[in-house]
Amino acid sequence: MHAPSTSCCLKNQPGGLYPGTGWSGRYGYTAGHKGWILCNQDKTKLRHTVINEIDEIVTTVATAIEEQSASTQEISNNVNQAANGVQEVNENVNQVSAVVGEVNQDVSQVSQSADEMKIGGEKVKASAVQLSDLAKNLNEMVTRFKI
Repeated sequence: MHAPSTSCCLKNQPGGLYPGTGWSGRYGYTAGHKGWILCNQDKTKLRHTVINEIDEIVTTVATAIEEQSASTQEISNNVNQAANGVQEVNENVNQVSAVVGEVNQDVSQVSQSADEMKIGGEKVKASAVQLSDLAKNLNEMVTRFKI
């Protein structure tokens, strides 16, 4: 086997040896080798090209991950705000419910007081009728005893 040479290219032709890489290198055929080989300087260029492309891909993926993370954080913040809003609404509903319960008790007390007043009014009316009857009776008695 032959030692690698720094200039093994016998032909300088544009090559499509690595399609899709955007790299067009030189290649050649040397005696003692069965097939096409890449020159050392072209190997170095290809390595740099591949490393640069991998770096670009990694950078693009990292940027996409950062954007996704930011979006996820924003969604999380929105969900937390919505949960806080729901909690506030629940607290307000509980407060309104408590106030409605108090108003209900007050209405019940007013209703009970009204019933008691009605009963008291009926007693006063009955007493007034009795007093009126008594006054008539007394008036009749007084008219019998004239001096």
